[in-house]
Amino acid sequence: MNTRVILAAGIASLASTAFADVALSTFTFSDLDSEYFTQDGETGFFTARAGGQTSGDVTRLMDPVAETAEYTPAFANDDASLADVVFEMSVSNITAVSADGIGTFNITDLDGDSISGTLEGTWLRASAGAPVLFFNGTLSEVAFTDGGDGLFEGTDGVGFDLTPFMLNNFFSGGIVQVSFGLDTFFDQSFSGFNSQFSGTIVPTPGAAALLLSAGGVFARRRR
Repeated sequence: MNTRVILAAGIASLASTAFADVALSTFTFSDLDSEYFTQDGETGFFTARAGGQTSGDVTRLMDPVAETAEYTPAFANDDASLADVVFEMSVSNITAVSADGIGTFNITDLDGDSISGTLEGTWLRASAGAPVLFFNGTLSEVAFTDGGDGLFEGTDGVGFDLTPFMLNNFFSGGIVQVSFGLDTFFDQSFSGFNSQFSGTIVPTPGAAALLLSAGGVFARRRR
């Protein structure tokens, strides 16, 4: 448990460090229900999505102030809410200690506003036989989509405005993931374990130039 707490606390900072000066938004979700199905021992498909114990948050870091949409524990059990979190990826080039992953993610708030994009990176097995898998990658083609009210809300109805800049541009970023409780790698199927994903979303060079030319500024993430 101590190892899990340390890892869970650390991956959010890993995801944001490289982009701290220009970050547009961050997200972190823990206790995602995860599974992997191998196709032939050399490729397969990984899924992590909101389950009974999942919680997390999405934060907008742009001026004037940082604002957060909180997802309370067990939000996936609320049938009246559209809130959901899904990370999916195909896994290939599997070796004894590493594998490639490429896929998509989608984060939806309680009434249908969403953040989605593609992800690509590398899976690594923890050293010294620890039952942990790591994923480090990049985000691209990230889009904020207005579900109708222009507000990205947590499960309590509190959140942040989706600004015109957020809604009319594609973004990029970084993502890290930790899966706990695994004593195998991707050469065989597995299920029934928890994962945590953390990511930082940043403007692409073109979008950043557009915002700066309009007189906007990015807020440095508060520590």
